[in-house]
Amino acid sequence: MEHFARHEQEDLREFQAQAEKAANFQNMVNLLAVECWDKCVTDPSTALSSSESKCTINCANRYLEAMSVASQKIQLMLKQGGKK
Repeated sequence: MEHFARHEQEDLREFQAQAEKAANFQNMVNLLAVECWDKCVTDPSTALSSSESKCTINCANRYLEAMSVASQKIQLMLKQGGKK
């Protein structure tokens, strides 16, 4: 990156950070889909049954809530300097 001007280096770092965030989000969505599919869909067909649909929604909501709590806990720990 030393061949680029300072503003170009900053732009490249920002682009890389955004790409990493997008990749992490996509990984989370894929994991969520696999986990909830495996847990909730017992007889794959052309459409989800009512119970499979409810299970999938509940599974996704629980997963997202857990990720939110974990993220908040990590942010709090970072603000406190890693102290428990």
